Amino acid sequence: MIISLKLSRFQYNTLRNSLLNDGINYYPSYYKIQQAKNEVYPSRDFINVTSTGVEIKLQALLDQTVSRILLAIRKTPNVHVQNKLVLISKWGCDGASGQSNYKQIRYNNTFENNSSIFILSLVPTKLYDPNLNKVFWENDRPSSTDFCRPIKFEFVKETTNTIITEINKIESEIINLVPSLCQNVEIEHKLVMTMIDGKVCNAITNTSSAARCYICNAKPSEMNDLDLVNKKINFKKWSAMSTEHKELKLSKKKIIQQRFKNEMSLNVDIVKQGIGTTNDVILQVISSGQQVNHIKFGNYCLKTAERYISLYKWYYMPSSVHKLLLHGAEIIQHAIVPIGQLSEEAQEAQNKDFKNYKE
Repeated sequence: MIISLKLSRFQYNTLRNSLLNDGINYYPSYYKIQQAKNEVYPSRDFINVTSTGVEIKLQALLDQTVSRILLAIRKTPNVHVQNKLVLISKWGCDGASGQSNYKQIRYNNTFENNSSIFILSLVPTKLYDPNLNKVFWENDRPSSTDFCRPIKFEFVKETTNTIITEINKIESEIINLVPSLCQNVEIEHKLVMTMIDGKVCNAITNTSSAARCYICNAKPSEMNDLDLVNKKINFKKWSAMSTEHKELKLSKKKIIQQRFKNEMSLNVDIVKQGIGTTNDVILQVISSGQQVNHIKFGNYCLKTAERYISLYKWYYMPSSVHKLLLHGAEIIQHAIVPIGQLSEEAQEAQNKDFKNYKE
């Protein structure tokens, strides 16, 4: 409640005292809150703080995570934990710019630009027994910041070199992980790097252009290789170069946006100040968190791709659409948990929380 409502110590105590005055001793003292907070953190021996950031040992973070999960399970009636379990967690990294740049001096008397930050995070998704095929705990809010646990943050720009360096470091820690031992239970760890965006994918696959597909390396001109017919509209070009074509493009775009708004109540490709371009068309299947029939999904995507080419063969398919329609089913097939549970939304949403914590 304190975190969700962003209560200060004064606000919490005021709320508690107002109930105490009415004879209601419902909330614990703030001292108890502090004690509970300390129990959440791993030992400070595993946390490294510098003038530019903070990081924690991955093994220590996972050990603490499973201990908290087991504590919750033990309090649940009729739940008997087995001796050997597996915890599946997703992890990733993300950069955020536009942070407040405070006038703070580092230890070596130089000013540090902290307007950009690079964050690595982890989210536990499922604790299960592989032999009995029994799930003991499952994250019912895998896209919430409530379960998003920071591995590291540093005031540095998100560059290709930074991405590769930090990912390699975490992967080396993953290789050296040992099972966590807690309450006579041995928990093996499986980590999947899914909380990443296109920029990170391009960096780790050495894809030079965002217009290319980082899965099959197809160029824009190679994405429309389906032999179907064109549809006539004002002009048929992948890029609007002339003034006339740019005006026609904007005019057509406004018509399409208005139709989406009128017929489906969707705001498509609308620029939001300070945020970027936000499209609120919901990809319900891959975001559902449920098991998806990858064969039916693949057939549906293929028909959609054929429909796209039949109407707009002259316009190279965007890489994001290409990856979804032509590779989506294969990705879903090999996901170890429902693909909707592997999104990066928890890490992305945590950026606004970080701004508040930093202030």
